Amino acid sequence: VHRISGMWASGLDIILADPQNVQGYCNRFEFEHKSSSPNTPFPVSGRYTGWFDLNNETGTKTKIAEKDVTLKFRKNNAGYHNVEGKGSNAFGKYTITGTLTQALL
Repeated sequence: VHRISGMWASGLDIILADPQNVQGYCNRFEFEHKSSSPNTPFPVSGRYTGWFDLNNETGTKTKIAEKDVTLKFRKNNAGYHNVEGKGSNAFGKYTITGTLTQALL
């Protein structure tokens, strides 16, 4: 099983403005890929399942299931991995872009 977890926000500017999430605008997420070959090196491009937390108006969080998530990883010249993907959830279809840093490998 390959697992990716971290923080998400509605925009990169929110994460960069508050990297320690003091204001609580960022939320947790997790994606999981069940590989048919346990020795496949991480990260693995392919289909993932997962969830993310969403802030409610009451201050609580709701876990939202992710469906049909496909992630593609490409090694970049900084030694990390660029991530591109797509998926869907209760709010509709979406795209994913980002960077998986070596610190997370």
